[in-house]
Amino acid sequence: MPSNTIVMPIDIKQNRNALSKVYGHYFPEVHCRQTLSTYGLAKHMADHGSLVSEEILRLVLGQLVKCLPELLAQGIPVKLDGLGIFRPYAKSVPGGAASVEEASQMGANNLVDGIRIRFIPESEDLRDLTLHP
Repeated sequence: MPSNTIVMPIDIKQNRNALSKVYGHYFPEVHCRQTLSTYGLAKHMADHGSLVSEEILRLVLGQLVKCLPELLAQGIPVKLDGLGIFRPYAKSVPGGAASVEEASQMGANNLVDGIRIRFIPESEDLRDLTLHP
């Protein structure tokens, strides 16, 4: 049964950026443990009683790692059923353009500050971990 309770450890961290408007304020921060590698994820999946070996899982995950960025770079969102959608989006330069005319003069590429990947969870369990899809 899904719940809205966050089960991961949360620390409290003080903002120490003197240039920030909220300098000195305290904010929650997820206490992250060591990052799990592709090999570690494959082993974890195999340990869950998978009918597929750890080696095959590593190969499949390796293909996913190669293909996902390739498709996102082409502007193709990728849905992994039961997990969610990975979709590319353009982060705008600060302030954007004030008008259509200015945007047209600047050109679309000059309005882009970077390309990011947004994850939109599909399962309710994952939605509880994401405040803003």
